[in-house]
Amino acid sequence: MKMKPKYLFLLVVLTFAFSTHNFGQSISHSPKEKALKLVLENNYQDGYEAFLNLIYKNIKYPEEARINCGIGVLRTKVTIGAEGKLKAIEFLNNFGFGVDQEVVRILKMTEENWKKSEKDFSFELSIAFQLSEYPNFESMIKVIAYGAGGDNGNSNCFEDQVLIDNLVYHFKKKHKEDVEYFYFELIRRGNQSKEFLDFKKENEAKNSEEYSN
Repeated sequence: MKMKPKYLFLLVVLTFAFSTHNFGQSISHSPKEKALKLVLENNYQDGYEAFLNLIYKNIKYPEEARINCGIGVLRTKVTIGAEGKLKAIEFLNNFGFGVDQEVVRILKMTEENWKKSEKDFSFELSIAFQLSEYPNFESMIKVIAYGAGGDNGNSNCFEDQVLIDNLVYHFKKKHKEDVEYFYFELIRRGNQSKEFLDFKKENEAKNSEEYSN
């Protein structure tokens, strides 16, 4: 059976201001993003615009993530050695769906462009992967796919409230695996609703045995 081609429009939004490109938004004034800009200006060949342009031109939204509603923010700590080589990539949160591997692939492309320095240094980088413009994640870089998903064009995404309802239901039924799935899905999406935050506060410290059958 011949498969219909999947329509995908990929947009990468860099939240830093660019003097020569029209795809940038206003630069964020958060301390972490100011620190990142300073690090890149001082340590990356041709500065932060060259670094972000490399990501803009090469990053892809993994197919597994598009099909399975792999949305959220991946936060990464990158360490560069004094000799100007990529020394370590540490994920500060879990994402999955091939996104971790894609970010590693992109960061390895920067390896030959770091300047030598007096000592090793590290910086944090956050990249959001989202299908359409909802939800609007806060991050330094956004990778947005439109019209992505399976053969029918759907990406199997559920709204956050549906996930919360399922989380509460399975918690009451003591279905440990289901609780973990919906819990970490909401964590990855960065859900900040009062209902979910209250759930975390009340239940995070409880022993996992309470969820077992």
